[in-house]
Amino acid sequence: MSSPTASLATARIVTAQVLVAAVSCGIWAVIALLGGWNATAGVVETVVVGAISLAMVAVIRPANPRPVATFATVWMVASLTRFAAALGVTFLLHSAAQLDARPLLFSFLLVAVLLLLVETRVVARTLSANTPRSDPNEPA
Repeated sequence: MSSPTASLATARIVTAQVLVAAVSCGIWAVIALLGGWNATAGVVETVVVGAISLAMVAVIRPANPRPVATFATVWMVASLTRFAAALGVTFLLHSAAQLDARPLLFSFLLVAVLLLLVETRVVARTLSANTPRSDPNEPA
């Protein structure tokens, strides 16, 4: 018996990522209206994390069919790499561009949590829809 394969519609993932970035920028617009933190740094961080996320989607090519277990592992490694790269760029923005650390880190965490929630939902729905169900009456 061969292992089940799955692929994802790249457009669904990209749409989810763009929506997360838009929601995060909207939250920063509210923060700017209320005053307080430097909203520019938050929006810059949102764009950075969003761009790195889109680049990782291009690297892993989710539309290519692969075994479900392999796909899940690739997705987890891509997420870890994406967040490590985004934190590295955040450090550079703080050090070189002298942007305030609080809005950078808050924005990173906001986008990271929203991305994980939305992407997990998209990936889980697709993988569960593509995984064959076992028949309890069928002998093993």
